[in-house]
Amino acid sequence: MAEFAKIDENNIVLRVDHVEDDIATDEAAGQAHLEETSGWPAAQWIMTDKNTHRNQSLNGGTPFRGNYAATGYEWDPSEQVFWPAKGDNPASWVKNTTTYDWESPAGLLPDLAEDELLTHYWRWDEDTLQWEKLEYATPIPQAEYDAAEDKDELLGRKR
Repeated sequence: MAEFAKIDENNIVLRVDHVEDDIATDEAAGQAHLEETSGWPAAQWIMTDKNTHRNQSLNGGTPFRGNYAATGYEWDPSEQVFWPAKGDNPASWVKNTTTYDWESPAGLLPDLAEDELLTHYWRWDEDTLQWEKLEYATPIPQAEYDAAEDKDELLGRKR
């Protein structure tokens, strides 16, 4: 199944549609099909790959267009990549042209020491432009941590 992002005149992704592989034999064929069936201009349907995230292929292949497109993402026609929406990222954060994601000027979130995982967390301080280590008012219970399928999501580190 091929996937195509529908973009508006400002290059913002409105939605992602799926087209059968036997119809979308290449990007141009998929675009023509989508124009015919939706009435939306072919040039505003851009092929995307669900296996690409932060300019890495999740299945070991070649990354395609930086990121899998999602509603609100921005299509960059000069770089031929999809950028995540800036969303709630602080004003100081910039586009990283290696990962095709937003990044703090101080770099990625630092790791916590093993003995701090359940008691501390990082918060971005826009005034100092640095990560600030804070202590949870109530630490995460060890049993809850042990039972969590996605520990990064539990710790608020999911991206």
